[in-house]
Amino acid sequence: MDNNLKDYIITGPNNEKYRLVPLSGPEKAPKRHKLKTNLNEKVVKFDDFTGAYIRKAREDGGFGLRGLSRAINITPATLCNLERGKTKKPHKNTLIAIAHKLGIKLIA
Repeated sequence: MDNNLKDYIITGPNNEKYRLVPLSGPEKAPKRHKLKTNLNEKVVKFDDFTGAYIRKAREDGGFGLRGLSRAINITPATLCNLERGKTKKPHKNTLIAIAHKLGIKLIA
């Protein structure tokens, strides 16, 4: 099999996306690797990523306040204040970490 073959993306039985990767040797068939990227990722403008939006996305994603705060290494009080709008200027990296964990892509 030619090592210069490109990867091909196919759809699985439950609309899951797979990448076919050629293996070495002529007798071997391509191996399926599940894509690590989220193809159904939500895209939100940075200015629209408000506390109310974060809370709804967190609840829809099945995260509790403590669970999400632990996952991104902030205190539950910080996340709570952010969701309630008590934090006037949240740190950009905090918002990016929350968005990443919730499967949301932020754009300018």
